[in-house]
Amino acid sequence: MTDFTEGPWTFEGGGSGEYVVTSSPDKPEIAIVYDINDAHLIAAARDLYEAVEETRRLVVDCSDSGFTNEKAVTNLFLNNGKITQALKKARGE
Repeated sequence: MTDFTEGPWTFEGGGSGEYVVTSSPDKPEIAIVYDINDAHLIAAARDLYEAVEETRRLVVDCSDSGFTNEKAVTNLFLNNGKITQALKKARGE
């Protein structure tokens, strides 16, 4: 993984109209936003990045084997769960 702030990223707030995205209560904020949808999306950014990076790696593995490596193809399909979870987090579900 690249040099992002450690996760997991979450947010809190809303009472004053602002949402603070952070990785933990004792760390500086990652972002302050004023729309709950933006807070969900930013809090999910790290998860989305990880899911896309893993999918990219798995696609390369599958492609390199001509999609004949059963384990690589299975892992690609199993990775769909990570993508689904990250998208749900981004949507606030």
